[in-house]
Amino acid sequence: MNIRSPLLLGLLLSSLVFAQPLPQTGQNYQSKTIDLNGDGKVEKVVLSAYNIDKNMEGHWGQLRVLNGQGKPIWEAPKTKNVGQPFAFGSWPYGVTGIEWLGDIDGDKKIELLAPRPISDVSPKTYLRYRWNGKAFISLGPKMLLESPIGSGRFLWKDPVEWDGSSALSWVMTLSGDPKEKAAEIMTYGIGGEFKSGQAVMKGDGLGLTVVSWKRPLASP
Repeated sequence: MNIRSPLLLGLLLSSLVFAQPLPQTGQNYQSKTIDLNGDGKVEKVVLSAYNIDKNMEGHWGQLRVLNGQGKPIWEAPKTKNVGQPFAFGSWPYGVTGIEWLGDIDGDKKIELLAPRPISDVSPKTYLRYRWNGKAFISLGPKMLLESPIGSGRFLWKDPVEWDGSSALSWVMTLSGDPKEKAAEIMTYGIGGEFKSGQAVMKGDGLGLTVVSWKRPLASP
């Protein structure tokens, strides 16, 4: 069974977000509010559109932090290629946006996770950032891979090249209440059996662990 077959793609890409209608230059097209510093003051973390490409139907996004009055207190550099640390945007082949914002590992610091663009059902690579009190710093790209498979323990691992020929289990999306850490899990087993499910996770410095299943692993 080919993990990249049209049938599987049609069934399984519902968790992926493809390019949305183009925003205007400077428009905050994604926004999340959070107390970044634990001082009771709420900040807004936004993506602001730039380099709009109508022919390509895509755009880039600048990560910015605004205070309660809407004034910027930090801005990431504007990037020019997807290999740079703060490369956010939306394109026909995939989206890099703010998927997770909160304390994912219990260290009392705010982390931001953003998926690299993906157009098939390969394991997702996350761009990871941490707020240091003044700025978001890049922690580098990692995948959340189950190790060992069947353990419910998903560790941060270096990105891997995977052709669907070996067993693998990974976190595909993080969603819902940040305190709950709901995750969409995808598993490709030995012999080509594919399953997906949704689990509630708890986090630490090494990764995420399944606490309970909202939707047990099952074949599509």
